[in-house]
Amino acid sequence: MPRSSKTKSSKGKKKAKDGGSDKRKGGDRADISSAGTKRLLKQTASDKAGHGVRVSQKAANQGQEAAQKLIKKLARQINVYMSLSGRQTVQKKDVVAACEAIAPSCVSGAENAIASIKGFRSDISDSGVRRQAQSYGLKYRMTAAAQIAFRGAVESHIKTLGKDAGCIVYASKRHTVKDRDMEAVRCALKC
Repeated sequence: MPRSSKTKSSKGKKKAKDGGSDKRKGGDRADISSAGTKRLLKQTASDKAGHGVRVSQKAANQGQEAAQKLIKKLARQINVYMSLSGRQTVQKKDVVAACEAIAPSCVSGAENAIASIKGFRSDISDSGVRRQAQSYGLKYRMTAAAQIAFRGAVESHIKTLGKDAGCIVYASKRHTVKDRDMEAVRCALKC
């Protein structure tokens, strides 16, 4: 049979709002991935609770919420520092200073974060953290080093939550990090 020369129609295709399927464009995908959060929680919880620890989806969602709450606080603090300094571009030192003020446990993660290199991929994306910060009111440009430091601070915060949740799981002789463990850790860390 000869092929038809008609062009393909877009009748059955779904069109996303505002040109994309991401949450920032009207879709359902979050900028901070639940899967990346779950991997970080699992890695650090297994250091304390032993090999084979699992993380429930509700616990991963709470870890994701805690990360987003930290990003919101850091974005607001960076805005304060930037308005005082008069600069228009956020640098790594600004992110570290905001971490010292908001979450001192994240300072080492911000200072020691490394860029994604070939063969190594971080669980949380730099651009996702930047987009989330901008949605919470960050008004300034960011250098690449500042984006990496911001992501490092968020990863460090999630790892702290996972480590403490792993201690609770180990003490209660379970193999699954549950949402109640994450609630207890978040209350203890006041985040």
